[in-house]
Amino acid sequence: MQPGNRLEAVKRLFASEDEVTIGKNTLRVEEVAALFFRHMQQRATAAGVLEPLDAAVVTIPANSRGKARYRTKVSAGLAGIEVLALINEPTAAAMAHARALGQNERILVFDWGGGTLDVTVLQAIEGTFIEQASRGIQRLGGMDIDREFFKAVRDLAGGSEAWSEAERNTFKLDLERAKIQLSSQSSTQIRYPNGQFREVGRAEFEEAIRPLVERTREPVETCLRDSPGPIDHLVMVGGSSKMPVIQRFVSDIVRTDVSVGIDPMTAIAEGAAVASGILAGTIDDLASPFRVFTPSELGASAKVPVL
Repeated sequence: MQPGNRLEAVKRLFASEDEVTIGKNTLRVEEVAALFFRHMQQRATAAGVLEPLDAAVVTIPANSRGKARYRTKVSAGLAGIEVLALINEPTAAAMAHARALGQNERILVFDWGGGTLDVTVLQAIEGTFIEQASRGIQRLGGMDIDREFFKAVRDLAGGSEAWSEAERNTFKLDLERAKIQLSSQSSTQIRYPNGQFREVGRAEFEEAIRPLVERTREPVETCLRDSPGPIDHLVMVGGSSKMPVIQRFVSDIVRTDVSVGIDPMTAIAEGAAVASGILAGTIDDLASPFRVFTPSELGASAKVPVL
């Protein structure tokens, strides 16, 4: 929450960036990500978790490839955490919803968080999920929504060219809070650095981000073309997916109501916890897989194993 020296969405840097600069420091992206893993360890200890956090199931964007996956493991290892498994985030979200899913049903997971967008179609068969189609945009998320919102309202009070860097960053944080409030409220107040207040309505916000919302159409429609057939469950996860405009937009394309019952902000973590429990042998009553099998892995006649 510090106004300066911030680095956001480190995982979307894994595929392309080797180093990042924070203030006067230059660090490898793996080192920065390791700081986040260590921070989670410290928070777990502070919360009174009795067992040390030295092993974990780690979730990753569905479209992460070799280098990004490797760097995820390296970062966790630098923090002293053994990666028991890497699970695609849409699969983890589906696992969190597993109790509500029937056999031989198709799930479309729309995962739009702070930095990346993943869309995946999964088939639930005999206690496991088979990936049928996947598409994503590596650099599209809440950060980009915040940027467009900022550009839309920045100059409405005048004098933005005179703002200090600290004032600009504080205003951006206020806008992020306003964005979150507009998911549950029809309007909210924003405060400018010059002390002026202005009411912003949900409709005004939605108009400002309309081009970004429209960009999500292509991966959804591509997945539906690549894996034709009705979708039984529409699972939407990630903070950006909580916006009413994006829920309406995706639901209209998929022609399926959004599945409820699991918090979009915690669904992926809950799915990872389920996978951890299956690996540890403490969960045995869920028809949930630990991993996703692609058609190329299964072959035409291969059986789908249940973990």
